[in-house]
Amino acid sequence: MAPSLLLEIRSLWFNLTEANERMESRWQPAGSVPADA
Repeated sequence: MAPSLLLEIRSLWFNLTEANERMESRWQPAGSVPADA
């Protein structure tokens, strides 16, 4: 696989996980501890 393609996939995956974490934190009640803490 081309390195540039790998970098693009990695950045896409990072954006997806970032958005997912933000969405999950939005559903959590205020003051709850994040899962990765």
